[in-house]
Amino acid sequence: MARSAMQQLGNRVRAARKKVGLSQAAFAEKCGMDRLYLGRIELGKQNPTVGILMRIALEADTDAATLLAGIVVDP
Repeated sequence: MARSAMQQLGNRVRAARKKVGLSQAAFAEKCGMDRLYLGRIELGKQNPTVGILMRIALEADTDAATLLAGIVVDP
């Protein structure tokens, strides 16, 4: 079964966070969001806004395009 676009994005956000070596709580604080909100993004249960995605990318030392590249949207 194919993973949803939100699950794919969540996995990338988690990988980017881990690459910078931060816990969910520390990364969420750095991004100015609640840890539970970040956790829901990483689980693919929360669809982040463009602004949130850009903050995540900035704090993960990447860009939003990299986080979104190649994500397949189910028809």
